[in-house]
Amino acid sequence: VVREAVLTVPATFGHRERRTLREALLETSRSIRRVYLLDEPLAAFMAHANDTGGLAGPAGGAAREHVLIADMGGGTTDLAVLRLENVGGRPHVSPLAVWSHLSLGGDDFDRFVAQDIAVARAEAGLMALERLTDSEQKFLRARFVTIAEDIKVRLGSSPRRLEVGVDGLPG
Repeated sequence: VVREAVLTVPATFGHRERRTLREALLETSRSIRRVYLLDEPLAAFMAHANDTGGLAGPAGGAAREHVLIADMGGGTTDLAVLRLENVGGRPHVSPLAVWSHLSLGGDDFDRFVAQDIAVARAEAGLMALERLTDSEQKFLRARFVTIAEDIKVRLGSSPRRLEVGVDGLPG
């Protein structure tokens, strides 16, 4: 039986959206007694801190430091400035500022990278878009977006330089 729930929400969620989400969850499950809503940039920071050895507080014994978190979703990008400080000998994280771009996200970057792939192939003489049918062009655009998504995932899981091959595509 679940008694407590932790949900991540966009940093731009206001009081009304948070209240509606909390009420919906409590109505859906009678066993849940407490709902915690965590801003997505803060959740991203906590996941990073956990992956890198835990949340120890500011580096070098500093009283506080500031951290910029970029949280890129499929359709939006959130930036948050968090203050990390020692309070009573324990690490404490608090948001100082949040900014959202509601029409720029990971999907947009995928399309930009896909366009770069197409341009690079055309400049290398490997592809002449003007000679392709509309359906071939649509296929290539979709294929390049898929390749761009793969690049993003591979870089996100293990940052390094990647060699990218585009196999099975018409020249």
